[in-house]
Amino acid sequence: MQAGREIRVMVLPDVIDDDAMVLLSRDIAKEIEQLASSAETNAATAQQVSAVVQEQTAAMASVATSSQHLADVGERLKESLRRFEI
Repeated sequence: MQAGREIRVMVLPDVIDDDAMVLLSRDIAKEIEQLASSAETNAATAQQVSAVVQEQTAAMASVATSSQHLADVGERLKESLRRFEI
C-alpha cells in the first residue's frame, strides 16, 4: 500500500475482537493491493490496445491511399485504351 493512504474500519467490539480485527485489516489490505495490481495491469493493457489501434488506423489509411492510387491508375489506363478502340 502507498504511504499516506488511510482507511478506517469500524467494527462492533462485541462482534469482532482485537485479534479478528487484525486479521480483517490484513485481508482488506491484501484485497486493496490486488485491486491496485489489477488496475495497473488493466491500464497497461489499455495502453497496448490503444497503440495497436493506432497502428491499425495508420495501416488502414495507407490501404485507402493505395486503393485510391490504384483507382486513379485504372482510370488513366481506361483512357489510354480508349484511344486504341476500333
